[in-house]
Amino acid sequence: MDSLNNALRLVGATHVVADDILEEQERQLQQLQKALINVKDTQKDIRTANEYIKYFAKELYRDKLWRILLILLILVLLAIIFLKFVYNPYAENANKNKPPYIDILHPDV
Repeated sequence: MDSLNNALRLVGATHVVADDILEEQERQLQQLQKALINVKDTQKDIRTANEYIKYFAKELYRDKLWRILLILLILVLLAIIFLKFVYNPYAENANKNKPPYIDILHPDV
């Protein structure tokens, strides 16, 4: 009878341990489900961030292109101003080097 009582106590203790294990497994399962949700949210955030990075990289290159074009335009304008006003080979000092004016439309004048 003692061995039967011992066996029943052992079975009871085993049931308590099994219940504790089941509760712990349920808790861990819930933690894993929360972690999975967090991972999915993080993946979504990473995809969104990647799209923003691509957009801003494209805009950065577009801005650089516009800056280069603006600098080229300014350089062309400066060259035109220089050639028109600063560098004048037909100035008073250069009259002797001035080519003769030939009027093709009115040769008799």
